[in-house]
Amino acid sequence: MKTALLAPLEGHDENANAEANRILEAARLLIGTLPAPQTSPLADMAALHAAIAGNIDFAPPERTPSRLATPLRQFKIEAPSLKAPLWAIDLAFSRRLFEQRNLRAALPLSGLARANAISEADVLQRRLIFADAMQRAVGPMLTMMQNADALARFAHAPAPGRRGNSRAPLLMELLAGFGPLRSRQIETMLGASRLGVAGMIESWEASGAISRTTISGSHLLEMRTMQRASVQSPRPEAPAFSTSVLADYESSMEAIDRLLARRDDARQDDGST
Repeated sequence: MKTALLAPLEGHDENANAEANRILEAARLLIGTLPAPQTSPLADMAALHAAIAGNIDFAPPERTPSRLATPLRQFKIEAPSLKAPLWAIDLAFSRRLFEQRNLRAALPLSGLARANAISEADVLQRRLIFADAMQRAVGPMLTMMQNADALARFAHAPAPGRRGNSRAPLLMELLAGFGPLRSRQIETMLGASRLGVAGMIESWEASGAISRTTISGSHLLEMRTMQRASVQSPRPEAPAFSTSVLADYESSMEAIDRLLARRDDARQDDGST
């Protein structure tokens, strides 16, 4: 897994891994300069984006115009700027939330850092962006954790004729996490013999949990969709943040609603006059 994740994309230079590590270290240093956690996570988000705006590695780059000349005329064009590597900020800030907000797991919350929040001058609009970013990052992650919890409980549930030390649950975890796999791939990933994997497959096929598919001559094993749907409902998840933090978040959103309502009333008054 480590080898696969560190493999640079095709076409990137040979120093891509070193640059990625440099960016991650820069993100950790930036997060380390943030003030102590505030009462509301939205205040933490504001401090984060203020720090990003003043950092050369993560601030959105400005568009640089250039001129394209032809025999008859000249054109002024603006090439799209490279995106700032905010993914590294998401990783480092997620770790901070886990440590200081009592989250259950240190999972990467993608999309917390928003480039449009950095350039947004209106304070109220920035808070709306922060709230939307938090909801979009945390919501899907909680859903995935619920699904993973249900699948793990199904995979590790006792089954007739299965030994207590059987690695059959690991086979189901592989299929659930990576999708269809060949028998040889499963042997390599589990470090199991061909005969051992065949026995695991047979036990799952007997319960109707997996099926076989042939694509371009390759026989693939996959988790059956109907079996996913039959898994019992997951246990309710505890809130990602503490009760006091959630209460402060709700009060902040109510204050935003009141400000928006006053602004709409002011606009209607201006229109009537």
